[in-house]
Amino acid sequence: MSPEALVAIYGPPLVGKTTLAAKLSRSLRMTHINTDDIAWTLAEFYGNDHRKAVVDKVFTTSRRIAVSLVRRQLFNGVSTILDAALPDTSTWTALNQLCELSGARMVAVELTAPLPLLQRRLETYERRLQAFSHTPQTLEETYYALGTIYRDRRPSLTILNDTSLEKSEEAVLHAILEELQ
Repeated sequence: MSPEALVAIYGPPLVGKTTLAAKLSRSLRMTHINTDDIAWTLAEFYGNDHRKAVVDKVFTTSRRIAVSLVRRQLFNGVSTILDAALPDTSTWTALNQLCELSGARMVAVELTAPLPLLQRRLETYERRLQAFSHTPQTLEETYYALGTIYRDRRPSLTILNDTSLEKSEEAVLHAILEELQ
């Protein structure tokens, strides 16, 4: 693996992006940047104000900060894993440009999960998702809305997290390493 690589893990809320990113980060010894961590820190700064304009600003700002952190890592020769729930077009454009300028290779990993699994996870994270203004009333509506966001993405890998991700962690790691070669 070259010293500079970006593994961008994206997908809808609750599919296991952070869990996968943390495992890969430890296995590959790469820095892990999580846009949700940045967003929740910013939300605390704004006093957990859940008005749509404030939430939109928090998530837009968190994506900009994440791109800035990725830039610093790549230009310092540090490979990075970016864990992003809702990367918008400008985020993808910026990440692609960073990889071109730094010579880093990027592997885009789309993580998804079956609706019944997400439904169970939703019960645990219900309060968190209600604060997330981009999430429509039902999980089905969420997937429909996200379909437009992800439709133009060309992931290097698409992984279905059907709770057996832990069992197939070795296979996922191997697939990402192959993409980075």
